[in-house]
Amino acid sequence: MNCMMKFIRNLISSGSQVVSGQRPGLILHIGTEKTGTTTIQEFLHLNRDLLANNGIYFPKSIGIRNHRPLALWCLPNEKDDAYLRINNLTENTQRKNWREDILAKFEKEISGLKPEIKLVIISSEHLSSLLNHPSEIETLKNFLNKWFTDIKIVIYLRRQDRLVVSRYNTACKVGFIVKSILPHPAKLRHFVNYQNLLGKWSSIFGKESITPRIFNPAEFINHDLLQDFIRVCKLPENVDFQIPENKNVSFSETAQEVIQCFNKKNNQKNEKWKLQKIRDTIFENVNKKYPGSEKKPLRNEVLEFYKFFEASNNQVAREWFGRDKLFDEDFSMYPETFPTDRPIPDYEKILLEEINDKMNVLGPFLLKKSGNE
Repeated sequence: MNCMMKFIRNLISSGSQVVSGQRPGLILHIGTEKTGTTTIQEFLHLNRDLLANNGIYFPKSIGIRNHRPLALWCLPNEKDDAYLRINNLTENTQRKNWREDILAKFEKEISGLKPEIKLVIISSEHLSSLLNHPSEIETLKNFLNKWFTDIKIVIYLRRQDRLVVSRYNTACKVGFIVKSILPHPAKLRHFVNYQNLLGKWSSIFGKESITPRIFNPAEFINHDLLQDFIRVCKLPENVDFQIPENKNVSFSETAQEVIQCFNKKNNQKNEKWKLQKIRDTIFENVNKKYPGSEKKPLRNEVLEFYKFFEASNNQVAREWFGRDKLFDEDFSMYPETFPTDRPIPDYEKILLEEINDKMNVLGPFLLKKSGNE
């Protein structure tokens, strides 16, 4: 890891240096996951030209919408990611060449900015979810310091139970097999402990550089996420921005469970992504035929889950927001019990009905049983 980090530091320090007086400021939006990041990134993409006319630049070389490659750039070689596997970047030599290419393209893009550009916005939830070790965050800081001055970090925090329930929907959609909608809190990824997360980022960038926000319509400016983001980032508010459509469609419990059946039957890593279009079609079709609310855990299970984060959340509330509680603690959206006579659909039968007209494509996969069933 030390050799790789030394290589990255040398790579950053090589090449031309942007003149200090010409460096723009930077808004670094780091997520977290399931806090409307897709909506924010689509907004920035749709209004790229309009923002540029107002002195604000949204880069393309590190991703058209989501700047995920920047997060991956900062990872050591021993860390893996689906993006790297899909793009054949698992070997050290491949990663080295890819890093050099990303750096060259980014340097060309930022060095070529017009003097009118005073602010750059970089956005990816993967910055908070993938960069776990302080050395990785420091690598990011070294990368950014070369081109930017006055780096401000914007991060949205969502109540942990709401986050994982929302992630269940995403996990189903992208092909993962999820045994429990509420995993054991200790097994969750690092970024859901907001005290630790903010502590790591503030230790590298400085507490004064970080602006945490609560992902809750009740706390947004005008109860609107994009208006909140615009205000926090000090973007012009008297501009006729194009507002993206809401693409975060909620799926019914039946659709989620049917697609879980599909995922169990097709759980080979190399097949997961090949079948994504078919998975999306089945998901959407079942959701239309069997509408309803998403799958939810029982209230007592959620309360037990939330207790794991309560103390650290309270500490974040006091330290960063000057109040006693970080989130509202209303859990009434979760059922106390499930009715004993609640009908349970035959999910496998529904799945087979959906794929009946696609048997020529799916037959070989659906006829074999997974070892995880």
